[in-house]
Amino acid sequence: PRLSPSVNAAPARRHEDGAFIAPEPKKGYRWTLRPSLLSGFRQSLDNGIVTIRFDGKSDPNYRHAYATIAAEPNTHYRVSARIRTVNIAGGKVGISVGSSRGWKHNYYQSNAIDVSGTTNGWLTVSADYYTGADSHDFRITARRVSGHGNLSGTVYFGDITVQEFGPGMGPV
Repeated sequence: PRLSPSVNAAPARRHEDGAFIAPEPKKGYRWTLRPSLLSGFRQSLDNGIVTIRFDGKSDPNYRHAYATIAAEPNTHYRVSARIRTVNIAGGKVGISVGSSRGWKHNYYQSNAIDVSGTTNGWLTVSADYYTGADSHDFRITARRVSGHGNLSGTVYFGDITVQEFGPGMGPV
């Protein structure tokens, strides 16, 4: 579900001496699965955890688990997700953050797609995103970009957190 940024993303502030104080990350965002006709993986969503099992027989362009986050225009956000991998081989997995309106409106997309092998438990991957002048939300997507060979292994995507740092670099 889409949640209000005023409830889920505390703005950045400054200490009385002018030092920057990072906002506390806010949680409560939920993954959504989009059905896929692509081969090469099986996906499931259980108790807020996305599980994707890649069979090693193809080179899928995975982008089927996502969450849409309500946002303010011209604002800088840090978006993070917890991720765990088991025997990922033949490519890397991670997250991308961009416009929820699709590629025609995606003037800027931030990626953190650099996890492979087996992680030692859960780790956090993060990407910074600046909303445009006409943006009211954005999308975090679980990603694996095709073109790197057949992918095998299992990846789990868990908690999503969002930090709002306030006005960004202006319109993008």
